[in-house]
Amino acid sequence: MADRIEIFLAGRVAVATTDREPVECALGCRARVAFGYLVVERWRPVAADELANAVWGEELPPTWRAALRGVIARIRAALTAAGIDGARVLTSGVPGYQIDLPAGSTVDIEGAERSLQAALERVDLDPFRACADARAAAHVLRGDFLAGAEGPWVERRQAELTEFHVRALEVLSTAAMSSGDPAGALRAAEEAVSLQPFRESAHVRVMAAHEAAGNRAAALRAYERCRRRLAEELGIAPGPGTERVYIELLGQEPPAFEAPAVAATGNLPAPLTRFVGRQGERARIADLLTSTRLVTMTGPGGVGKSRLAIEVAGDLARAYPDGVWLIELAALADSSLLVEQATSVLGVADAAGATAMQSLLAHLRSKRSLLVLDNCEHLVAACAPLVDCVLRACAGVRVLATSREPLCIGGETIFALPPLSIPPAGEEASLGSLLRHDAVALFVDRAHAASPELDLEPSAAAVATVCRRVDGIPLAIELAAARVRSLTVPEIAQRLSDRFDLLAAGPRTAPRRHQTLRAALDWSYDGLSSPERRIFVALSVFSGSFTAEAADAICGEPAVELVFRLVDKSLVVADRSGSTTRYRLLETIRHYGKEKLGAERAGVAASRALLQWSATLAEAAEAGLEGPDQPVWLRTLDAEHDNIRGALDWAAAETANLDGPRTAAALWRYWEIRGFLGEGRSRIEAMMRVDAPASLLAKLSNSAAVLAQSQGHLPAARRLYQRALDLRRSLGDRLGVTAALNGLGNVAVGEDDLFGAKLIFEQNLDTSRELGDPRMIAASLMNLGVVVQLLFVTGRTSEHEGAAEAHALYSESQCMYRALGDTRGVAQSLENLGAIAPYQGDDGAAQSFLEESLVLRRQLHDKSGIAASARFLGHLALKGRRYGAARGLHEECLAIESELGNRLLMVADLASLAEIAEGEGDHDEAGRRIEDALALSDALGDTGSTTMLRVRLQALAESAR
Repeated sequence: MADRIEIFLAGRVAVATTDREPVECALGCRARVAFGYLVVERWRPVAADELANAVWGEELPPTWRAALRGVIARIRAALTAAGIDGARVLTSGVPGYQIDLPAGSTVDIEGAERSLQAALERVDLDPFRACADARAAAHVLRGDFLAGAEGPWVERRQAELTEFHVRALEVLSTAAMSSGDPAGALRAAEEAVSLQPFRESAHVRVMAAHEAAGNRAAALRAYERCRRRLAEELGIAPGPGTERVYIELLGQEPPAFEAPAVAATGNLPAPLTRFVGRQGERARIADLLTSTRLVTMTGPGGVGKSRLAIEVAGDLARAYPDGVWLIELAALADSSLLVEQATSVLGVADAAGATAMQSLLAHLRSKRSLLVLDNCEHLVAACAPLVDCVLRACAGVRVLATSREPLCIGGETIFALPPLSIPPAGEEASLGSLLRHDAVALFVDRAHAASPELDLEPSAAAVATVCRRVDGIPLAIELAAARVRSLTVPEIAQRLSDRFDLLAAGPRTAPRRHQTLRAALDWSYDGLSSPERRIFVALSVFSGSFTAEAADAICGEPAVELVFRLVDKSLVVADRSGSTTRYRLLETIRHYGKEKLGAERAGVAASRALLQWSATLAEAAEAGLEGPDQPVWLRTLDAEHDNIRGALDWAAAETANLDGPRTAAALWRYWEIRGFLGEGRSRIEAMMRVDAPASLLAKLSNSAAVLAQSQGHLPAARRLYQRALDLRRSLGDRLGVTAALNGLGNVAVGEDDLFGAKLIFEQNLDTSRELGDPRMIAASLMNLGVVVQLLFVTGRTSEHEGAAEAHALYSESQCMYRALGDTRGVAQSLENLGAIAPYQGDDGAAQSFLEESLVLRRQLHDKSGIAASARFLGHLALKGRRYGAARGLHEECLAIESELGNRLLMVADLASLAEIAEGEGDHDEAGRRIEDALALSDALGDTGSTTMLRVRLQALAESAR
């Protein structure tokens, strides 16, 4: 492979290597789209259906899979023609297609995005370099993205790049003006207007460039052009900012209904760093202050309330002729000095015989001012009456307050400031695309300030991880970014488990209470009452969200009112999106609470309470998952799974506590349905303690065996079922013995000991009927039906009699599961009825049974069940030569079994996909699929499958000759 590859997607689709000039790729429209999509998303495998949607849109042609393979072949051929190993650069496999470029390779549009970001960072400090960066970005973005291609994804991406192009031109215009080049500024601004004729900011730059060149008449004509376009095309007038520039050009005062365009007064500090993101929140708060006189911005420590308040106040400064005044309260410990602090900031002189409050109100009564009260949380009791008095007595005054809890006075509008937006889990895109998330943009900005030459593109995934792990809290992001001087970004991400030590040194410009992340949270914690502190630290044992009832159980007392107070103090987040309100702590705040919890004796009690709550919930869910409330209990466990995981993590070291083994043993069915096979099995096996009662050890063994069997690990499953059987027999537990024997029978089926399995299931059915247990009767009927079916399918018994007997067993089993309300059991019975129907000559019934089974399993999100029903539907489709449908079903099965780690079924699915490819005439793919299956089969030591696959591979090779 070439040492380095350059890819061009703007203006032309071409590739270049270190020793060759760019070569145009001879690709049609659809191949251009596929190539562009794979390059943009090259950090991950792209599934075939996802790539097809990008190429064709939602209306896929019936033969899209074959067509897509042709597209991939054309791309590989084009790469090879350019001197690149196309098969090696564009890989395909089970997860999907992926472009794999050597280290140091570049993509033109991503380089343009980086140049634009650099220009934005330098425009105020180094306008000459900003000009060069912006010009480089604009040069690339001037070319059409994937020229000649079309489709929804291409159009969206073209729109994004047009926006980047216009931003680059605006930055170029601004930087050129600062560099003393009004002609260059005008050219860039005019080009921006030509791209987006209704963009007022571009028109304003044209006006400014003409004015700087001494051509006021041209500036006024530029305004008139802007006004006319907006009026004729959109039916709107220019915004206040554009009007203000126009009025200044005329040298006139604004109309009486507008705020005077006077120089802003007040005491707002000049920012030392660039403000990043928050455009939506910034506009919303400014808008709120036009309709209400008191806005209180709440949020946890470090979320950026103070900085945003100053930015908003600066935006509004011209609307307040008597000034925008920042009254900082963080350092004020004595609430009795609050009024004096305000009068001192505002320069209010003491009036003879008047109190400080009276002097303050007299000063403000005739003023149009905005007061920014910053950090009110520790003085709420004093701030509330002060603000109330000022607003009542001074009609022209408005207040923007920042606090970790509301002031709770009449007329207050509360704006809860969330953390910065972060990339969703699993989104590992290029740095350019990640920059749309404000948290990433802030990290990149501050990291480049700390280390200007740092190239963050190779660390894009780690940047996203850092932003997620600190919850998008701006203070934590800034502290983490400062560490790039001494650590790589992946190292920073790895060390965030010790976040309070890692993020200890803040910028000297930060308030003292915010110079470490811990100090910012100490500020909130110190302001809590004793009951609030006790509940706060107890809640930190929850790894996920929780209900009010769960909080009561963990805290050992009615906690809901205190939880409400912690919500008000911005330490707990309330999520009201569902039918039940759920609460959570941001991960950073939870880590802080756990530190406090670990330092107190209450920590063990809270962890023990969480474990006990988990055991009670798991055992209730275990029973609920056997009946008609299956979907309800699955959703409940989905919501609580993170909390249960945390409880089991703690239980792993508590060998004397049986709540951990109880919890793990009860969750096997949930873990099986949701596909958490490896996690569930390892957690169960970790709880198999010698000091647990024999009944609990037997249940643990049986539960672990079920999950091992679902993974296809038959020797482990046999060993675990046998241990459960021995324990059940020693206890005289006949129903437990039946359950263990059922498992051993299933293992025997997997090992092809069908007659031995039949004997077990027949004995189990008799025992279950004797005991009168309907669930075990239903399971024994179904398992016996499977063995009867396999016996005649493999030619060991008569097909005619065997098919009828299996159908009868499945039908009786289905009736019993329906009576129990067990949706999962019904779906399994329907699958089996669908599997037997073709042998009775009824493919239509098979299709109907299997489709109903698949619908039920999708409703339950039963991964292994979905794969099983889809697999039989795939066989039906293949039988009918409906290759496209068969391929889609078997690829879904393969993806699920790969996720679940069931290599036995992966072999079967790969073999089916090979048969599909062979039917479609694609012998190359068929060979690759068989080779993949053969490698898995060899690793498993499955000699029967290995022999069969070798024979198929040999036959395929001979037919290709």
